Amino acid sequence: RGEKQLDLVVTLKQMKDVDGVLDRAGEGRRYRRLLGVDVPQIVIPVSAGRDLVNLVETAAQQFKLRSSGHDAETDLDVRIKARAERILQGEENG
Repeated sequence: RGEKQLDLVVTLKQMKDVDGVLDRAGEGRRYRRLLGVDVPQIVIPVSAGRDLVNLVETAAQQFKLRSSGHDAETDLDVRIKARAERILQGEENG
């Protein structure tokens, strides 16, 4: 093959080897330098019995959505806050 572009590095680590606090929301950005280029990196903690295919596929899809400008976490946060506000104002029943 000719050239290929590397858009994302997915690193699988044993749960016991994950250093520091896990970034479950994915808000922190990590990069890995490869051949002088910083490539976004996602570290996924794994343990026995976890479905690695789905974990990696979900991480790749989330990265793709963020790259296209859609931030699911922010969207969900806005929707939850708006609904809570409506409930507090008595516009919605539970």
